[in-house]
Amino acid sequence: IIPEIVTTFSDGDVYETLSGYSVTIGVNNGVITVNGAEMRPPGNDFIASNGIIHLIDEIIVPPDQGAQDYVDGCALDIPETLVDGAIFQSLVTGLEATNLVPDLSEPNFFFTIFAPADDTFAAIEDLFFCLLEERNLDILRDILQYHVVPGRIFLEGLSDGQMLKTILGPTVTISANDEELMINEALIK
Repeated sequence: IIPEIVTTFSDGDVYETLSGYSVTIGVNNGVITVNGAEMRPPGNDFIASNGIIHLIDEIIVPPDQGAQDYVDGCALDIPETLVDGAIFQSLVTGLEATNLVPDLSEPNFFFTIFAPADDTFAAIEDLFFCLLEERNLDILRDILQYHVVPGRIFLEGLSDGQMLKTILGPTVTISANDEELMINEALIK
C-alpha cells in the first residue's frame, strides 16, 4: 500500500509503502511492473473514494528474512489452487481421474501448468467425457501431462521461439509478440 495516489508510472520510480518498504516500478514496452509483478491489465484501475487499486498478477512480499518462506509455506499447492480458482473444475476432474493430483501436490517439486479453463473443455465436452472413460484414461493422462512443465516459469520469463520440455517428454513452443503470448497454437491468457 502506497500512501499517495499514483496514476502514472515511469521506469525506475520508487515508492515507500505504509509498512516502510520500497517498491520499484518497471516500465518496458508498455508493460508496468511493481517489484516484478505485472499490472493486469495495465491501466485498468479500480477507483475508490480514498484511493486507487492497481491489479497485479502475483503477490509481492517484503524483503524480510523468511517472508518468502512464509508465503511458500502458506500457499496452496497446484491442485488446491485449481480448485480454488473455480474456473478449472474440468481440469481438476481430469487430474483426479488420471491420478495426477498426488504428483502435482508434491511440495518438493515445482511445476508450471498451462491450464485450459472450463469453457475450453466445454467446447469439446463429448470428447472430454469420452477421455474420462476408464479405457481412455492413459490418453487423457498424456494430454494433461503435455500441459505441465517442470519448474516455476513466469510469463515474463517466456520468449518467442522458446521450447519447453513437458513432463510427458515432448516440447511445446512459445510464440510471443507485443500483442499476445502463445504456447503451440493456444493463446496464453
